[in-house]
Amino acid sequence: YPKLARGIGGTTYLVWQQCRLGDACEKSSIMVSRHDGSSWGESVEVSPLSEGSAHATSPDVAVDSSGTAHIIWKDSGTIGARPTDSDILYRSWSGVGAAGLGVMQTVSVGGVLDCVEFSDCATVIDSKITLVGDQPAVAFSATGTARSFEVFYATITNGSWSATQLSDGSHDVPPYSGVGARSPDIGTDFL
Repeated sequence: YPKLARGIGGTTYLVWQQCRLGDACEKSSIMVSRHDGSSWGESVEVSPLSEGSAHATSPDVAVDSSGTAHIIWKDSGTIGARPTDSDILYRSWSGVGAAGLGVMQTVSVGGVLDCVEFSDCATVIDSKITLVGDQPAVAFSATGTARSFEVFYATITNGSWSATQLSDGSHDVPPYSGVGARSPDIGTDFL
């Protein structure tokens, strides 16, 4: 599941999902590498087992005006802020080795996504990232309460992620038919 984003001065970032612990793929990890305009740098693991990641899948990446990569992925580990095995996680990377990795944060929190018990937690399905100015914004789908699937939009406010449900069943035929919304994408322009 490779994804590519280009930053200033031709710097390009590539993220992908990779097996890390052997042929049986006991753990999939998210990897990142940077091309500085002339060659690819060393790849860095974004989702290490030592930090609670497990079966990290489906990455996406965006690059801000300073050349920092903003990376999201789906993870079934214990690192997430919710008691579930299905979260969207976020981490920035400056492009300089493992030391350039930012703190892992949970994107899929807020509103109906907050939960106390494992069985009450919505399962996240897919996600896309973009930047609004230099701030990351994420669209993703998750299991809903009234319908099977809903679309959410998440941003960072005062250093914390919070997601808002965007979709509802009012446009269904018939209204609130139960299937819901899936496969969101997101993009921004320079303004």
